[in-house]
Amino acid sequence: MKTNPKILIVDDEESYRNTLKLMLELSSFSVIEAGCGKEAIEKLIDKPDAILLDLVLPDMYGIEVLKIITAKTDIPVIVISAKDGWEDIDSAISGGAADYIIKPNKNDGELIVKLNHLINKQRKPGSTGLITIGNISIDIINKIVKVNNIRIHFSDIEYRLIELLAKNPNKLLDIETIKKEIWGDNYEIDESYVRKYIQKIREKIGDNSSKPMIIVTEHGRGYILEK
Repeated sequence: MKTNPKILIVDDEESYRNTLKLMLELSSFSVIEAGCGKEAIEKLIDKPDAILLDLVLPDMYGIEVLKIITAKTDIPVIVISAKDGWEDIDSAISGGAADYIIKPNKNDGELIVKLNHLINKQRKPGSTGLITIGNISIDIINKIVKVNNIRIHFSDIEYRLIELLAKNPNKLLDIETIKKEIWGDNYEIDESYVRKYIQKIREKIGDNSSKPMIIVTEHGRGYILEK
């Protein structure tokens, strides 16, 4: 029997949780709630399909909660926060958030679409094989990257970026394609932002940034993963 997707709402404002809960239940989601970071971590045992996380919580900062969640699970997290500064958005995305929505979210339909997309992507069966590039292996089912058989932690954005490159080996991926595939059409992402994530990935897989041999830069065009 197909069960309704379960969403964990993490927010200390009960009235806001109630508003989100009603909207989600009308869209055939089941909902569990947490009013603080500690409670959110405890609720992971209920195995939600996705998490809506506020950054301002009474006991822990939301980014700290986010990092614990992404370290423990593969559950996609959408941050919903009144904090609209670029540094906050960058910290959330770098910390593993799948998306960032600024409160008050004026478009309920957009949130529903994003949740359904993330959950369907998470549940979708894929190839059973590994992608191997030299001493690097990428398990696209469990979203695990290993270097020399040692698991390396990747944020959500970092993982999606290396998976995108690895699924298109020896092919130039231009900057606009990368931005659209990783961040979608709703974000104005500067090329330097993409470059920063490429740099992080190179550091983690041991690819010399001054003379990269795995993720090669085509200046002014994009990147190629050499296999």
